[in-house]
Parts: sequence; C-alpha cells; structure tokens
Amino acid sequence: MNILYVRSTSNPFYQYIDDAMISCFQTFGYQVSAIETLDHLTEREVKQTAFLFTTIYQTVDDVFLKHIRDQGIPLVAWVCEGPYYVDDALKFIHLFDIIFCAEKNCVAVYHELGHQQVYHLPIGFDPHIYHKHSSNDTSTFFSDVCLVGYPYANRISFVQRVLKETSSTVQVVGHYWRDVLDIEKRNPRLKVINYWIPSHKAAAFYRQANIVLNLYHPYEVKDRLRIPSSSPNARTYEVAACSAFQLTDQYFRDDERTFLHPAIQPFKHEEEGISWLKYYIDHSEERTRKARVAFDIVHKNDTFMNRTQQLITKTNAILRTNPLLT
Repeated sequence: MNILYVRSTSNPFYQYIDDAMISCFQTFGYQVSAIETLDHLTEREVKQTAFLFTTIYQTVDDVFLKHIRDQGIPLVAWVCEGPYYVDDALKFIHLFDIIFCAEKNCVAVYHELGHQQVYHLPIGFDPHIYHKHSSNDTSTFFSDVCLVGYPYANRISFVQRVLKETSSTVQVVGHYWRDVLDIEKRNPRLKVINYWIPSHKAAAFYRQANIVLNLYHPYEVKDRLRIPSSSPNARTYEVAACSAFQLTDQYFRDDERTFLHPAIQPFKHEEEGISWLKYYIDHSEERTRKARVAFDIVHKNDTFMNRTQQLITKTNAILRTNPLLT
C-alpha cells in the first residue's frame, strides 16, 4: 500500500518531522512516495495511493491538493504548530478530508467551522536524534542554563534576569540573540550562538545543560483568535528524550496525559521561575531524578513511531467507515 507524502520545502523543523515520519511509515510496511510538487508524481503512484499525507506549516499548494482529490485520494494533514499558526491553517483545512492537530484546543475550533474529521495527535520526537548519550558531546556544549529558540520577549527577559540574579552560565541558541542582548553579550557567563542549528546539535546542548529553559511563545504573538495552548510543544518531548531537566512556563490541565507534573518543573510567572531555577541549580539529584522519569515516559509513549501508529490506526478506521472519502 502506498502513501503519497508531500514534504515541506521551507522549514527545517518540518523537514526533520518529514524524515522521521517517512521512516516510520516504511517501518509499518507502507511504500512512501515522497514528493514536493505535482511534477514529481507519476500516474502509477496515484493509482496505488491509499491516502496523501502532509504536515502543515503556513502554506499549501491548493491546486496540487485539488488535483489529488480529483483522483479520489483522501487527503490527510497534521497541523503541528497550533495555536500559533491557526490563522494560516484556517485558510486551507477545508481542502483535507482528515485533520490531526498537535494542539488539543484547535480541535474544537476546526469542528465549529464545519470540519468533522478533526482529531488530537500530539507532536512527538525522533529517538535516533534525541536520546540520552552521544560520544560526540563535548564540554563546548556545557552550560548551567540553556535556551534554544527564537528570542521572544518573555525569553529575553528571563535570560536577562538569570544573568543578573544568579552566577549561572547561560547558553542561548538561535537567530537574533546577539542583537537583543546588546549589554549582556559582554558578560563572560553568556555564550551566544546566533544562528539556527540542526536537531542533533540542539540535542547535544540539552544533554549538556543542567537546566533547559522551555519557554513558550508569548500570548501577544498568537493568532487573532487568541487560542491558548494546552498541549506540550515539541521541545517538551525533545528535552525529556535527552534525559535533560527542563523548566517551563506552561501549565497543563489535569486531564492531559502528560508527564509534566511529576517529571519537569512548571512555573506561573517569572519570579517563581527564577526561584525554581536557583533551587534546582543547587539540587542536582532532584534534577536527575525528574529527568529520568520524563525520559522513561516519552521513550515509551511519545516517539514519532507511536504517533505514526496512532495516525495510521485512526485514518484507516475513518476510511473504512466513510466510503465517500475513498
């Protein structure tokens, strides 16, 4: 059975997901035709396709999707970054027969807009990249406190306070950090990598940090619908998969099946976050214990292999009971 997989062409994070998901589909016995445009598609591949699958970022080729749908092929998508790009997703979810959402709060939004086949599928991680040990890790990756990601205002503020109120070394990684930390960059305790790094290097920084900061997008950069986030982001799973301890500004509802409460440390506001950071810097055994709990849970439940199995099972069940989709 064949899956027509439309790869992302622009975002490195989605290319990482694509590589992992294609491998997982193949492990489950599917033939995967991975393409980027209609020009790369053969008539034979169309006839043998069970369904089309793609991960949605900010744009899709609607002409291409309509052509595939006209061939009688069901269209399946995974929206991996809600709620931050929900405005973009709303422009094209109607093109798909089945939608999976990494953000649980987006499911009801899409339902209200008339899309009935929408389901929650949390993001996952690739254990071949995010794991506990690597012989390539060196002391150059070490820090007391590490943050990988874009310098949103809440992240800048927290890093500035760590440098001002503690003696910890701080590693920040990502575009524009050197621009926004003009004064702090003279601090010998601060190390800045001012560009994007591939996933395997991010994993090395997580493994070598005493505390990884997992600070979510601030509310003001979210979409006009202002949908709050209630599901773990990708970094939650990736940091846990490296057996690294993380401090996060995100609380989750009790009905979410997550490891967050016993295994990582959330905080409600910046003052509390700084207090917890000071505490855990001095309590390495507790950091290690929590990191081990998180590691065991995510490697059992939250790999891309787990997500692929869940996606295949749900998709096949829907297609069997909805013949109009095939």
